[in-house]
Amino acid sequence: MAITKIQSESLNLSDNYDFTGTVTGAGESNTPYWRAYTNSTTTFSQNTNTTVPFNATLFDSASGFNTSTHKYTIPTGQGGKYFLLTSLRLNNNPVDNQIAVYFIVNSSEKSFSNKTVGGGYPTVIHSDILSLNAGDDVFVRIYAQLSSPGLDGGGSGITTTFEGFKIST
Repeated sequence: MAITKIQSESLNLSDNYDFTGTVTGAGESNTPYWRAYTNSTTTFSQNTNTTVPFNATLFDSASGFNTSTHKYTIPTGQGGKYFLLTSLRLNNNPVDNQIAVYFIVNSSEKSFSNKTVGGGYPTVIHSDILSLNAGDDVFVRIYAQLSSPGLDGGGSGITTTFEGFKIST
């Protein structure tokens, strides 16, 4: 008969551990996630709150982005905290201008950023973490004081984008 000695030892975080089997509960999956973008140059009215027309997606794990309404709908059972990011590249407006960017949930403003931008192709970036419920629609609005404002777009999905992912329940 074999005898096995069991030794009590404290956990040393500098040790390496080899696991066999399945490790569960060790992190988030960060789904659902999406990246929408504007695939062509878009103009909008000066001094007007305008929904940014994201009309294409680079990826969308839960098919929640509607390119007709430019909104992402939180899927059933996927409410929680979401990291949201938008990058809005203005179409060659070299003069310093005030630009306001909003995250809208359903019809309410939930997050706001006001920036002064200038130079050729200035970019406004806004991010936040929001608590969202299943069925909520989230989208981006822009307000610009400059004349003939426009957003740069392209088929690459890297110039004017809106993306997000779930970070916790």
